[in-house]
Amino acid sequence: MIEKVKSMTGICPMCGHNHELVTQDIIIGSGATEHLIAYIEKNSHTCVIICDTNTEKYALKIQSAAQAHVFVLPGNSHATEITTAAAAEFASPIKPDLFVACGSGSIHDIVRYVACQMNVPFVSYPTAASVDGFVSCVAAMTWHGQKLTFPAKAPVAVFADDDVYVHAPTRLTASGAADILGKYTALADWRSAHR
Repeated sequence: MIEKVKSMTGICPMCGHNHELVTQDIIIGSGATEHLIAYIEKNSHTCVIICDTNTEKYALKIQSAAQAHVFVLPGNSHATEITTAAAAEFASPIKPDLFVACGSGSIHDIVRYVACQMNVPFVSYPTAASVDGFVSCVAAMTWHGQKLTFPAKAPVAVFADDDVYVHAPTRLTASGAADILGKYTALADWRSAHR
């Protein structure tokens, strides 16, 4: 699938703009964690993994193999001005050259926002199939109590390990399925309004 998407990059014959693909590598399946570790070893000198207490066990496995720094947020943290500030405060003195988002949607939004602010690439390591936006370039945040979407970074790579997200709570998998189904109704609504 990624090869088909890559073939659509470059100068668009329809609009004339240059369309680039930020996410170059996507590995989904059993053993993706080992590919992630190899990616970190090859592409990073100073990596920061951001997780929460629910996904810390996966982050620590990567840390011990790839010599990375780990920042652990409280379980079920939301993407807010407080959590992003805490993650940035941890990472700033380390001066990372790569972030890893180890978790589900909120962790990814925190990392993609911080990575954008610090101009550092990040890698997606989803631990649950809870959303459809792991390669999104925007961060959905609650900022001072208000739901906002900020421009952010898409990951440079995704490593989704079946052996990890199969153990996610069923409610998170249901959330991901609902997220995808919701897109179909939204697109149908958009098409109807357009007509």
